[in-house]
Amino acid sequence: MIIETNISEIADKLKTKFYSMDVAMDKAAREIASDLAFANKNRVYTQGESAEGGKIGDYSTKPTLIGASSFVNKGSASKVFGKQKNKANKWVTVKGKHLIVLPGGYKQIRSIEGFPNDKVYLTRTRKMMKELSFAKVKGVWSIGFPFQYNAKLSYRTMIEHFREKYGKIIWGVSASDKINIDKVIQKRTDEAFKK
Repeated sequence: MIIETNISEIADKLKTKFYSMDVAMDKAAREIASDLAFANKNRVYTQGESAEGGKIGDYSTKPTLIGASSFVNKGSASKVFGKQKNKANKWVTVKGKHLIVLPGGYKQIRSIEGFPNDKVYLTRTRKMMKELSFAKVKGVWSIGFPFQYNAKLSYRTMIEHFREKYGKIIWGVSASDKINIDKVIQKRTDEAFKK
């Protein structure tokens, strides 16, 4: 008995399909990373929400000591430290620095600077928002921050700080992100198999 086989033909077709799937999944991973970076920026810095849903938290209204250099711009500092305001404020000197007791705490600082203060937005300097990005690192599409936030604090430490402070995961994959990820994977898989 002679058996004819098409195994090599099938193997070639499968090899082509697997290659198409690899390309499709790389495209999916890039699209997912891009979408997650955008979704996290929008959720955290525009909507003030955590990855778990709901607001990140509330700004403190506990009275705080503040100096002029604590404000993000000179205009905001002059609202508190201007000559016409000197008599109305309670001044304190700490280690040679003149500070004012701000009765409304950090929530009042946000108001003076013109930022929303109804809930936490993490947008004061906009540094984190600008630096959150996506990139291919060692062959894998990822989202995140550069390694170092400043000379004393890594982003990993900062992210843990916010998780401890607010008791929530701030940056991450939300329930709606998971639905979008499934849609992207399905779309890219369909494209690969149509070829």
